[in-house]
Amino acid sequence: MTALKQCIFAISHWMSANRLKLDADKTELMWAGTKHTVASLVHDHELTLTIGSYTAAVADAVRVLGVLFTPDLALEKHATSVSARCFFQLRQLRRVRRFLDRDSATIHCVRHQSHRLRQLTVRRRAENLDRTAVGHGS
Repeated sequence: MTALKQCIFAISHWMSANRLKLDADKTELMWAGTKHTVASLVHDHELTLTIGSYTAAVADAVRVLGVLFTPDLALEKHATSVSARCFFQLRQLRRVRRFLDRDSATIHCVRHQSHRLRQLTVRRRAENLDRTAVGHGS
């Protein structure tokens, strides 16, 4: 834990040197590993991270650049979240559908869903690249 605190301090120092500020209120702590490893780690120790006067407790999931990560680094929660947003948009489209002709409604729906799918595809590719880089870096 001391190494983690030193790393956070170094990041904070680097950010200050580059006229940036570490926003402790937005800092989240998540331990990554297998479900069993993370469960035993969190169960055995009350692990928190203190940055200045702010204490970050362990989170079940964190959002990084719009992608929702869980401790086992699975994208199930993220896919569920994206799916829910897509269905919300479809419900919104249903509300205005009667004011649009068929072609306009189809174009709007296809554009919106393709945009969401492109976002998910890009994020999955980035995750695969990260996993590959981590695998080769060991």
